Amino acid sequence: MRKKRFGKRERIVYGNLEEVMEVPNLLNVQLESYRQFIEKGIMEVLKKFSPIVSQPHKADLRRNEKGFSLEFVSTRTGEPKDTEEACKEKGLTYNVPVYVLVRITDINTGEIKEEEAFLGHIPKMTDRATFIINGAERVVVNQLVRSPGIYFVEEPRTSFSMKPIYTAHFLPVRGAWLELIHNLNKDVLYARIDRRRKVNLVLFLKAIGFDKNMELFRFFPKKVEIIDIEDLNEIEGSIVIEDVKADSGRVILSAGETLTQKVFEDIINSNIKQMKILDPYIQKTFEALNDEAQNYSSDEACLELFRKLRPGEIPRINTARTYVMGLYFNSERFDLSEVGRHKLNNRLQIAYEEYLKDNGEEPKEYKTDEMVLTPMDIILATRHLLKLETHPEYLDTKDHLGNKRVRTVGELIKLEFERAFSRIQKIIQEKLTLYSSLDKISVQSLINVRPMIAIMNQFFAGSQLSQFMDQINPLAELTHKRRLSAIGPGGLKKEHARFEVRDVHHSHYGRMCPIETPEGANIGLITSMATYTTVDKYGFLMTPYRKVKNGKVTNEVVYLTADEEEKYNITQASTKIDEEGYLVEDPVPVRYMETVKYVPKEEVDFMDISPKQVVSV
Repeated sequence: MRKKRFGKRERIVYGNLEEVMEVPNLLNVQLESYRQFIEKGIMEVLKKFSPIVSQPHKADLRRNEKGFSLEFVSTRTGEPKDTEEACKEKGLTYNVPVYVLVRITDINTGEIKEEEAFLGHIPKMTDRATFIINGAERVVVNQLVRSPGIYFVEEPRTSFSMKPIYTAHFLPVRGAWLELIHNLNKDVLYARIDRRRKVNLVLFLKAIGFDKNMELFRFFPKKVEIIDIEDLNEIEGSIVIEDVKADSGRVILSAGETLTQKVFEDIINSNIKQMKILDPYIQKTFEALNDEAQNYSSDEACLELFRKLRPGEIPRINTARTYVMGLYFNSERFDLSEVGRHKLNNRLQIAYEEYLKDNGEEPKEYKTDEMVLTPMDIILATRHLLKLETHPEYLDTKDHLGNKRVRTVGELIKLEFERAFSRIQKIIQEKLTLYSSLDKISVQSLINVRPMIAIMNQFFAGSQLSQFMDQINPLAELTHKRRLSAIGPGGLKKEHARFEVRDVHHSHYGRMCPIETPEGANIGLITSMATYTTVDKYGFLMTPYRKVKNGKVTNEVVYLTADEEEKYNITQASTKIDEEGYLVEDPVPVRYMETVKYVPKEEVDFMDISPKQVVSV
């Protein structure tokens, strides 16, 4: 029994465990994300659309008038017009005006004009993490959605006798989906483009630039050990992707040739122990193409794809190339987002290391900053897909929290702000075209604030995620602000949500409460954040642990996401420790992935912060 201060009160605590870390500010996720939106988010959206260039008429172009360029320099928010109390009494919205500093340049003369313009009102978050809309306090609930990136999954089987079908699924924030399908029943790989047509994967790879057969084959080697003629019989008909040489240096089979019985004896007599052949699945996929298609150039492959995807249109090389490359390699039509690229790089790291190892290079980090797909992404995903037959542990679980991210209040408002501004941008572009001289342009007359105000009102007053605050008691208020919802725009629909989505998963430990969820249709879809949970910069839920070094529990606190936690042995907070901080029990019970096991105390990596961290407030 000991005394402890909680806020202004001193209380007697009967618990045996010393808490290393105070319970954090429970509204921090909401407050911090709104602050980020006001300070950085608004400018990030404006930068996406900047600069807006007017498109002068052809007659003006002849007179050498190139039009105007408009860019956004900085933003600021003003002070609210009324106090919170006044807004509640009069039924008003508690909001702040947003101003933007605009710079207009005459492209012809290089003359510059800067002016501040009013962009519209945005509801202001109170210190209690609520919004006052038309006099009523509302809460914007955080949304739990599937993270963009890449997922390796097994398709559901229609009958027991079926072999599995594996899919590598590229999921962007915006743009067409791409699925690479490995069907073990047909031994052929396909690419499904934009959920419509399945095309031969080799044809698709040719279209995106890998049109030389041998260059493409070298990405998919398979090493074969040769002991006797039986081993050669098994791989008869395979394409060799590296010269097969005798000890004297004589070439028995050149790269690209097919292995036939004629050379079997020569290979055995030359004492060759290992050969590199083309992966059998890629070879079958290649052979599924007709003779002409096997030797297509990149342009011809694009035309063939275009014919399949747009059967009603006349195929022309330029149109076909623009269409195929625009699907996944054009930032205007396809966007992975920062989160998607981060997940993609991490997920393809194993495949990249194996690829480097095959080429005799040192393993290094797979780093690409492109927000669109790269041809290398598709090659590595295909290599990884071929490994799933022998390594089913590489498959992803859709319901793992490492594959879900939280859209916080700030991000939800930012998405609405972007939607509103895309309308305003079109109006600005049209109005800029009407002006002929810089002096006549008034910046405020270019910006029509109506779409901004209308969309913001629609979101805060009518969105599924903007809700009247529970005001039964302070605890109900707090719980409402820490709620996570899987339903809403861009999320799940409760009619279609399967049992697995609603279920408790081992990755929820310390991140989402396994107990608090409504009964009825929304069970498991609406949950609460656990007590110590925070959100990282990509929107993934993190929970804190104490670091354990050589059996000694330190006071160093480390935050881990659900993905990172999988690699470590983590013991519970109630595990006994002595005065110096060493673990008493040996072996120690730990959580590792979804299992509980006993390990020597030296192998424990982390320890829970508190028994409270599993549940919510």
